[in-house]
Amino acid sequence: KSISSFQTALEQDANYYAPFMQLGILYTEKSNPLAEQYFNGALKVNPRSEEAFYGRAMYYQEVKHDYDKAIQDYTSIVQLNPRNRNAHFNLGYIHYEYLKVPDQAIKHYTDAINADPSYAEAYYNRGLTYESVGNLPASKSDYDKALSIRPGYTLASAGLDRVSK
Repeated sequence: KSISSFQTALEQDANYYAPFMQLGILYTEKSNPLAEQYFNGALKVNPRSEEAFYGRAMYYQEVKHDYDKAIQDYTSIVQLNPRNRNAHFNLGYIHYEYLKVPDQAIKHYTDAINADPSYAEAYYNRGLTYESVGNLPASKSDYDKALSIRPGYTLASAGLDRVSK
């Protein structure tokens, strides 16, 4: 019913940004390719929307597994706002998890940390990446930092246990 309501809103006003975003999100959740069209519509209305780029990037990353397009959209976000920690983080995640390029992942996680020094997940993921390339001192340092930001962070605690043996 909400999809129908948002579509009706767009029929009434083809430049109404919010329904484009809502439909993009809803169709992403359904793994439906219409998501891309709705995010494109949102970007037509607001070509500088970090939110629309992010939504489309997540669709490319999680649904289509088109990492090149996801990287393009996250890069667009970073160009619009160099302090967008989530775009930096997701660039790191793609480079670590899918593309297996740890040096690029470390760079992007570092950019996320520079954008938000209290970003425990970025410290953890950078630590995990350092661990994967055998840099255990850097890994330990990042796990320690993640735990100092968020005590009880079980993933960081487990990582610290692995590299402290």
